[in-house]
This record gives sequence, structure tokens and C-alpha cells, in this order.
Amino acid sequence: MNPAAFVFAGDQSLLIEQPNVKPAASTSLNDILSLVAKNTQNSVVIADASRKVIWVNKAFTKNSGYKLKEVQGKVVGHLLQGKGTNPATVKYMRKQMNEQQPFNCEILNYTKKGQKLWFRIYVQPVFDKKNRLIYFVGMASNITRQKELEEMVLKQQESERIHLLQTTIEAQEKERNTLGSELHDNINQLLGVVVLYNGMIRTEPGNRELVIKQAEILQTCITEIRTLSHSLVTPALQRKFEDEIQLLANNTLPSHYYKVKTGFSGDGIKQLSTETQLHLFRILQEQLNNINKHAAGNEVTIVFKTVHDHLLLSIEDNGIGADSSKASHGIGLMNIANRAKIINAELSIKTSPGKGFKLLVKVPLQ
Repeated sequence: MNPAAFVFAGDQSLLIEQPNVKPAASTSLNDILSLVAKNTQNSVVIADASRKVIWVNKAFTKNSGYKLKEVQGKVVGHLLQGKGTNPATVKYMRKQMNEQQPFNCEILNYTKKGQKLWFRIYVQPVFDKKNRLIYFVGMASNITRQKELEEMVLKQQESERIHLLQTTIEAQEKERNTLGSELHDNINQLLGVVVLYNGMIRTEPGNRELVIKQAEILQTCITEIRTLSHSLVTPALQRKFEDEIQLLANNTLPSHYYKVKTGFSGDGIKQLSTETQLHLFRILQEQLNNINKHAAGNEVTIVFKTVHDHLLLSIEDNGIGADSSKASHGIGLMNIANRAKIINAELSIKTSPGKGFKLLVKVPLQ
């Protein structure tokens, strides 16, 4: 049988025999098929029933480095497969060929010079009129570039996963440091004063002023602990979301320093899952803490606005602002960016020295 007497079989990209087909007026069908097989960029291999190579095209030689005379009479897999080739793929190919079944798969092969190349291969057994196996016809397309791009994407995803994990750990450490600092520097000192007043009361049991001062300090401690607990514990969000936001603002920003305005437009919040609402709550909490520590302003505006198919959260202050090129490098804003990524939200910052700071979070409602 002439190896050129094969054509591609539709979408399967396999080669099958075409008997009893009349040639064109001026060119034989065998000539046309031979021209296709020789000039395609895909490797074409024809082997006998024992899998030994009969013929390969020029593309095979270009892709592998092996000439026809080097592979004729040999099993092509023995030449092309190597250390990095997946044994499970080789086992699958052998099984299909033993059962005389067509197959396609992806495989890592090696060129004559040892270069690694990925191929998607298609193999079709060919039978004679008595249904006896006479040939295996295979075609291989080079997908190395595709595999490299897939690997790049996987590495990028892994890098982002590690970055997110590191940022999460940093956020946890930050919360622990905040808790320790508040307990040590504030509440612990207040309780120390209470102990001092308690000793003075023992020596002056009739001093009502000392008792009142002690009670005031204890009340301050209770308030501080409540505020600290509210900032660390996950909110139940059992109250209206708007009420939770107002309570958060009141607990985070001292009312004698800041004038806080809040606004809610549309019903976009109700369309969000509880998990997404919680991420927005934490984003707002993080930014309000940033404002309290760094902004040095006296006005803050918080707006939740539904616009078409998304919810827009705007947090703006009239503080000292920052250099926009460096603004997103802090741990707090990195935490915000990672939370925004989790809920598939777009994050943008508008700021400049002396002109305040505006954080925008655009959350899709779909």
C-alpha cells in the first residue's frame, strides 16, 4: 500500500485509507495526498502492524531531528520517549494499540538532541478488507508553546496563592500585635490605676471622690475592651448592614475628632452574599483604621451606591493624602487588595499629597 494513500478524517485529524476514489483529471489522488503529507507542519508517521516505522514526512524530521533512514524499522516511541515522559501515558498508548483502537493524547517527547517538546498525537489503526491490521497511522502537532503558557499561568497562580497566604499571615500578626498593644499600653495601664486607687481607698475608706474615679476608670476599661472585641470578632451581620457600618464607623473613629458621613443608595447590598458583605465590612474596617492612624484629617465620607450591575463602595477622607505611586504598598492596603480579589472586585485609589485619600471598591452583582 502506498503510504501517501491516506487523508485526514474530519475533525478527528486522523488518517484513513481512501480506496476506490477516482483521481482528478490532471493529478492523481495519490500525488495530492503525498503532497499534503509531505508539506504539513504536523509530523506524520506510518508504522506496520508490529509498530515498526515504514515512513515519516519532512515535518517529523524537522520536529524530531531523525531522518527516515534512522527510524525505519524501529518503534518510534523508543526513540522519542525519555525520562520526563509520563509512564501512564505510554501505558495508555500501548493498551490502545494492543487493542487496535484509535486514540489521541498529549505526550512529552525528546528530539535527537535531547530537547523536550510537547505533542498532541492522533493514532489510527488501518485494516484491510478482511479486517486485518496492516498499518498504524499517526499525526503529531507541536503544542510546546501552549504547554509553556499553561505552566506560566500555573506558576503565576501559585505565586498569587503564596502571596495571599503571606499577606493573611501578616494580617493575623498585625491583629495579634494590635490586641497585645491595646491590652498592654492602654487597658493594662488603666487597670494599674484602678489598683492604685483601690489601695488609696483602703487607707481612706471615706474618700468618695476616689471611689468615683475608680468607677470611671473601670467603665473606660469596659468600653475599651468592647471596642477592641468588636474590631476583632467577625460581625454576625444580624442587624441591618447599614447599622453595622454606622456602628463600625462610630467605634473606629473618635467622634470628637472626626465628622463621619454615611450614604446608602440602591439595594445592591441585599444582592450580595453574606461572605461578600463580610469582606466589604473588613475592607471598610481596614481603611478606617488606616484613616485613624495616618490621615490626620477631620472628615470621612462612606458611600455604598448601586450602579447598574455593580455596587460601588467609596471611602474618602480630607487628610494629608499620599503619593499615589507608593500608596498601595502598605500592609493594610495589601490586605484590602487581596480581599477585593477574593470577591472579584475592582480596586482603585485616588490620592495625592495634601489632597486627601479616596478608596473605591467596585463589586459585581452578577
